[in-house]
Amino acid sequence: MSRALFAQAILKKASRVAPGIPWFKAATKGQPLITGRVYGITTEEHPTQARRPAYSVLSNFRLKQVFALELPDWSSQLRAVSAEGRMTKS
Repeated sequence: MSRALFAQAILKKASRVAPGIPWFKAATKGQPLITGRVYGITTEEHPTQARRPAYSVLSNFRLKQVFALELPDWSSQLRAVSAEGRMTKS
């Protein structure tokens, strides 16, 4: 999963937020959420002074190994957060 795909999934969920929800209204200061498109780019297409690894993945291996904890899949967590916040209209 790329960061771009992750951002796209979040924006897709956020575009379904009911505007009257208090936390959402506070976060957007009452303004409508304008979601745009997210395009994945390479490091070469966005040069910075910071060194970026060629391949970086957030791994929860050590969390499981040391604490015997296993995090749920990101997509199920996104669904859970949106459900708890009553984000989605569907």
